[in-house]
Amino acid sequence: MSIMVIGDCVIDYYPDFDKKLIGGSGLNTAVYLKRKGISTDIMGIVGNDKNGKKILNYLKKNNFNLANMKEKDGKTGIAFIEKAKKDYQIKKVDEGVKKSYKFDKNEIKSIKNYEFIHTNIYTHTLEYLPLLKKDNHIVSFDYSFKIDLEKLKLYEEHIDILFVNKINVTQAFVSTLKTFDIDYIVITSGEKGFTVIRDDQDFYKKAFGDDIIDSTGAGDTLIGEFLAGLHNNSDLETIMKSAVEHSYQACLKLGAGHFD
Repeated sequence: MSIMVIGDCVIDYYPDFDKKLIGGSGLNTAVYLKRKGISTDIMGIVGNDKNGKKILNYLKKNNFNLANMKEKDGKTGIAFIEKAKKDYQIKKVDEGVKKSYKFDKNEIKSIKNYEFIHTNIYTHTLEYLPLLKKDNHIVSFDYSFKIDLEKLKLYEEHIDILFVNKINVTQAFVSTLKTFDIDYIVITSGEKGFTVIRDDQDFYKKAFGDDIIDSTGAGDTLIGEFLAGLHNNSDLETIMKSAVEHSYQACLKLGAGHFD
């Protein structure tokens, strides 16, 4: 088995257009990897409402195994996305069933023998990283903009790839991250580009363009492209070039590009 993504599966709602699109950081990345021809599974939570059915049907249509998708009584999470200057941003999130549901140890222990595991801070899986690392080869974790350096110190040995979202990156911040024993640390900075820390060196890639319509799914695309590159044993320069180009392409349309 290749890649398991544990992450959000939600509806992105655009009030300006009264438009509901399929989204969520986990779903976006998983679908992106699947479209690149990589064997990919997904683990997530939806409600048993109309939105949840829409997401499950979409995943099934895209040939995902739904064995690890949890359907719970209640509402599926909704992210409210609104215009902010020249871009769209998530203004608030109604978490629905995922607010009160947390994967238990048995569910996590069932995730075994994957080459890559990717998860994030929003899925309440931080404390499960030791279990995931024990039974799988490479663990990737997206700390987003909520990074807690003290907590990271507790789990660094169980993380191979770390993603961090920080708009204003200082050299002091980069220097601090270099003290962690993590193979790849990727700092995304939106239209400012992104930096990769590897072998105590930092490599910067400038953003590809600034003609943006909606950057909502760009970070998930960058993560997908980065993981795909490592999965395919590409060199770092090739991975970074491809990641910045594809994440920019994701900004040229509304939503993350899912169509039911």
